[in-house]
Amino acid sequence: MDRQLLRSTFKKILHIALFSAIVFSFQKINAQSLLLPGDVVIVTVNAESNSIDFIPLIDIEENTSLYFADGVWNSDEQVLNGNEIELIFNTSISAGTNIHINEKDDERFSVSGKLAFTGKIHHLFAFQKEGEYHRFIYGVGWGEPGIWDLDNPEGSTIPGSLDKDDNTLLTLSNKENFQYYLRNGASGTRKMLLKFVGDAANWRGRDNSAYPTFGTSFNLLSPPVVLFDNSISTVEEDGEAATLNVAIYEHDGSRLTVDVVYDSLRSITNSDDIENFSSSTLNFTGLIGDGVYEVNVPIHDDNKYEGTETGIFTLQNLSKGDFGDFLTHSLIVNDNEQPEVHIAQIVNNSRRTSFIEIKNTANVQVSLRDWSIYNKEKKYFFDDELVLLSAESLRMYDNTAQEAKTYSGKAITTDLRKILTKRGGELSLLNKSGEVIIKKKFSKQKGDKGEKDEVIVSSRTDIQNEIHSVAEVISSKESTSKIITEGWKLLPNQADLPLHFSGIDFYTWSESSQEFLNIKDINPLELEEKIIIGYFETETIEKLSDWASDHKNKLKETSQLELKLSASDKNENEIIDRLEGMNLVQNNLNKPISVELLISELSKAQPGVEFNPSIYSISESKTGEITYIPMSLGDEIEPNAPFWISLDFPQEESLFSFDEGVLTTEESFEALSDESATKLGLTLSGGTFSETINLEFNSQEEISNLKNLNSYPELNFPSQKFVNLSFTQGEDYLSKLKLPVEFTNKLSLPVTFRTSESGSFTLQVSEWNEVPKEWEVLLEDKATGKQHNIRKDFTFDFNYESEAAEGEREINSQEENKYKDNDRFTLSINPPQQQQELNDASDLPTELELFQNFPNPFNPLTTISFFIPEPTEVTLSVFNIVGQPVSVVVNGNLSAGEHQFEWDAADRPSGMYIYQLEVGNKIMTRKMTLVK
Repeated sequence: MDRQLLRSTFKKILHIALFSAIVFSFQKINAQSLLLPGDVVIVTVNAESNSIDFIPLIDIEENTSLYFADGVWNSDEQVLNGNEIELIFNTSISAGTNIHINEKDDERFSVSGKLAFTGKIHHLFAFQKEGEYHRFIYGVGWGEPGIWDLDNPEGSTIPGSLDKDDNTLLTLSNKENFQYYLRNGASGTRKMLLKFVGDAANWRGRDNSAYPTFGTSFNLLSPPVVLFDNSISTVEEDGEAATLNVAIYEHDGSRLTVDVVYDSLRSITNSDDIENFSSSTLNFTGLIGDGVYEVNVPIHDDNKYEGTETGIFTLQNLSKGDFGDFLTHSLIVNDNEQPEVHIAQIVNNSRRTSFIEIKNTANVQVSLRDWSIYNKEKKYFFDDELVLLSAESLRMYDNTAQEAKTYSGKAITTDLRKILTKRGGELSLLNKSGEVIIKKKFSKQKGDKGEKDEVIVSSRTDIQNEIHSVAEVISSKESTSKIITEGWKLLPNQADLPLHFSGIDFYTWSESSQEFLNIKDINPLELEEKIIIGYFETETIEKLSDWASDHKNKLKETSQLELKLSASDKNENEIIDRLEGMNLVQNNLNKPISVELLISELSKAQPGVEFNPSIYSISESKTGEITYIPMSLGDEIEPNAPFWISLDFPQEESLFSFDEGVLTTEESFEALSDESATKLGLTLSGGTFSETINLEFNSQEEISNLKNLNSYPELNFPSQKFVNLSFTQGEDYLSKLKLPVEFTNKLSLPVTFRTSESGSFTLQVSEWNEVPKEWEVLLEDKATGKQHNIRKDFTFDFNYESEAAEGEREINSQEENKYKDNDRFTLSINPPQQQQELNDASDLPTELELFQNFPNPFNPLTTISFFIPEPTEVTLSVFNIVGQPVSVVVNGNLSAGEHQFEWDAADRPSGMYIYQLEVGNKIMTRKMTLVK
């Protein structure tokens, strides 16, 4: 910031001095409030109506002047470039009042000037003027990146009196002309409310459409403020206890108590569930500042299924201060017993009469929300509102069956071809946690006779979903005539398609160039039987649905499957790798075809060639996102459906033609699976997205893999949201690796994730089958330099901010790949031989132990002990409950053996503390309690 601009920024002392000097000269200044940074906060910015909402956090006197500007501060001329409005209060305003400014008059204040949000960069400052000086109070910005960059030639200079640490400067996002508003009101002290407004996570937005005045309100409280840390939590019934967190803010250390009371009258839980707990008194005496106290509630595990129950807890009898917003806490207790819900009957003879019957034999009603039927490859999720009463049955019919209309009980319809294959198989009923309630085998039947005997393989076993994405993925081919979401659509090529949809650019995949090409640049003769894609917005969806229905009726009957396939060595490295050999084709038959038979026939057509193709189906989520799912040998490719097929050997474009009779059969093709094989799976989830990668070890020496098409930028459509996780080998992204189980050297596998999203992510073990106990499995996090020891129950949470800006919908653009690979993680597996070698060569301890402090609770002295097997550098630190550093007890080299250190907390307030032992890249922590 240049010297001239520094003059425009007030220091607090200068504010007060000037105010005192001016007060004797100007009657207007004498009557108005002096506002400092954070005294006024902005809670709404509306680029559509050029309006704003703001809330004062102190009382404002009559005749106070306040200015808002939507431009940028020009450091050369020391003036504001843009639009400025002046607001003069005609009456006094109470703290916490929402003030809405637009073109309409308001008797409480007078406005001169007008805002006009235009362009790609938006700044909105609130300030006061005193002569040539400007005293800035609050700032909000959104638009292109670099909005608060001091060196940005188009704008802006951050007013020095706005301090990010004080939550007086807020950057929302990089979207142009966006409308933002605070999610809701809040109660708290001025400091708490500033923090609330300054957190962009509490804001919402919408694109280019006006919204009504929300009237956000604040209730200012006097400290200290006591409330539950959150309003809801979940605990499993078989847990020993639930923990309720009670927070206190801005306490002065004086005597203060509050009661946490179990409200049995409002709770669904009873005394059998909440064991020996009626109330608990918390004593905050001696605590200075902020803190969080834990209240443990014992949970009783009974032997009967009662469904999900809720216990209500309230804060009462606060001896001093105010209660915050969360005065009540709902504790949800999930029953660990499974309800008695069975697959009562499976009739599998034809699409007309096939059905699945599910019956609830429990004594209580059971919600089937997030439950599913699973047949190894496909899942069907029940409707969120579906509930089975005690002794009630549900039948699932095919969507063409007439019996569903005449069945007297509860019935739903779906495409049973996805669940009941012609060959038979096994069905699993899964609850919302993915646990198997019951398994049942079925086979192809003649006539209307259904299977009578239940074959229960397991009553409660975890099943991992190996389908990429999660269960919300729905095939876009489910109904050719019903396309309900906007987004990228894959359609069979018709010469007149572009004529029906003028203004839409259509693209097709080119195997030779490994990219999507605009069909305008391709010879129409080369487009025959090609799959084309286009982006359809809301206004064109109905027209597309009509076209799809008409197209379906005009399909020609054919008995020949025709595929044009090629594999070009574009990078001339003499192997077919990356996306070379990937062909986007279509099943032009009106019948489903077997993946196993198709691969078999392709192999016969290439005698003497080792042929190992991969086939992927193409699915569309509820929100229009496209995903690619690898198909197994037991799958069928739906009629007229597009799919990917790969060739792994050089091949000029050739036409392959097969009779439909050799591709369809009534026989059962069961995919071979070694249930005793060593398998390890990792799942990355964020928001509504997730993806899984798998390692599988076998006795064979060769290494094979399966590509993850979702991770290749060339196959991502612009504006799509996604979360991708892959192993990487060179420039290839892999979702599954098959490796020999006998290996002696350390195995290191780079793990890459790509995402369009920002926020919280979870990486966890999703499959852990027959992994030898002697293997050391590590996850290296390059962002922190730490290693995590992975076992069956491993879960790791982290935050990630995407660098991507919202993309344009142009396939062939340098802007397409805005989502960079993040190679933050490496998965390493050390067999016993390698572990011994590493241990022999390492200076780090291999058996580290951190003991519980003694005494605990303590006042004010306690002893912390730990053991290190070898001499090494050690750091022992103490943190408060919110993670702020309190003390470093020891930091230096120590000899091998047990060590004890005393920590004196005489100058610390009562509460929970965390002590942490750090040795190399290994960290251990424990909790301790100071009670004065």
